[in-house]
Amino acid sequence: MSKRKHDKSDMSTPAGANQFKANAIRQTLSYDAYGSRTTFIVRVLTRPIPISADDFKTVMSAAEADVAMWEVDAQAATRIVFMGRILEDELGAPSPHATLPDPCQDWTISAGKKGAKPGCAAKIISWHTRFFSRSDYNGKVPGIGDKVRVTLSTGDFKYNLQNAYFETLESVELADNDEICQTNLNALFQGFNHDSLGDIVDISGAMAARGKFPNGKFATYKYSAVTSCKPASKDALNVKDYFGAEKFKKLIESISGTESGGSYSPICGKDCTPLVTGTNAQGYAGKYQMGIAALVTAKYMKPSAITKMKSISRACERQHISCKGTVKVILESSAYWTGRKGVNSISDYIGNHPAQEDAMEIFTQAEFRSIKSDIDRSSPRDVAGMIAATHLKGAGGARKMRNDINDATDANGTSPSSYYKKHGSSVC
Repeated sequence: MSKRKHDKSDMSTPAGANQFKANAIRQTLSYDAYGSRTTFIVRVLTRPIPISADDFKTVMSAAEADVAMWEVDAQAATRIVFMGRILEDELGAPSPHATLPDPCQDWTISAGKKGAKPGCAAKIISWHTRFFSRSDYNGKVPGIGDKVRVTLSTGDFKYNLQNAYFETLESVELADNDEICQTNLNALFQGFNHDSLGDIVDISGAMAARGKFPNGKFATYKYSAVTSCKPASKDALNVKDYFGAEKFKKLIESISGTESGGSYSPICGKDCTPLVTGTNAQGYAGKYQMGIAALVTAKYMKPSAITKMKSISRACERQHISCKGTVKVILESSAYWTGRKGVNSISDYIGNHPAQEDAMEIFTQAEFRSIKSDIDRSSPRDVAGMIAATHLKGAGGARKMRNDINDATDANGTSPSSYYKKHGSSVC
């Protein structure tokens, strides 16, 4: 891509000087979200196939910009090639593929299957980047839906998004939505007729309707007040007093069923008390899958735990799986626990049922307080739904859902609106 040059002699006229000034302002305000980074995580969209050295050279030589890529890695070796989608990273930097539809979205998969002609998804996948293994790669061949690490080379607009190198297969634990995507992509082209590539004319409308707001605008699913479902104390400041003990218990039990999957390990003494003893890969623990920030809010962990996470990286601050080693150390160290109800480590916490209930009640009260201006107090179902959405994505995420700004999913692909709908209905 050619760049316009600005000669200082242009400043000899008022018009030239203004143009020079405008260019200086543009350069000052320019921003690059990616900086110098060249490596990304990519989801494999098609089954990797072998490609000979001669064919690889032919493909690279066909695009003038990719000749250098071929010459750098010019060994005569068979490689694998596949189409892939670059994913948003743990620090929140947008994917270079963010402007393309995601083939893993339900509407795309459905559109592809319609009439046994998956042309919509096929066309979308063809718009993505083609990735080649390096000549010395001898690792496991990735499968459809797997995540791999790749290197992008420079192009006219920051990166070359036509062809790139695949480096390694990442050992990333697949979330539920990843497994669904993997299953759907594998099934998508079974018996696919390549001579029939369907239509894709309605793609922009589908993206607008199902991408940003997968469950529609908030008004279409808001829980309004009904006479059959009333709060125990409409103006109460305490969340348990607002719902009443029975409705409050229904709400937190509903949330626990989603958070921990309802997978209880009974500890049988005088009575058989259900207790979740699991801690997931990211360090979210117990019946309500409480993270470090939530346990600080619930007064079980010290603020120094969050300070420690922040000092390492933004990913750690968000308790991302890439920081699981640090999270484990913090959770196991008594230095970061307050000692509330005798809890001085993560093992103490997950082995103490009353402490888990106490932590959830304190945390839910904090959530209730944080959204007090964003709820319909006449409708316990609306309040419950907003508390659940806040539990998933924080008060900011819940407000964005309510105000139709966005309905952004969490790392597992779960949207605030789905939590609102599911758990809002649990109280009545």
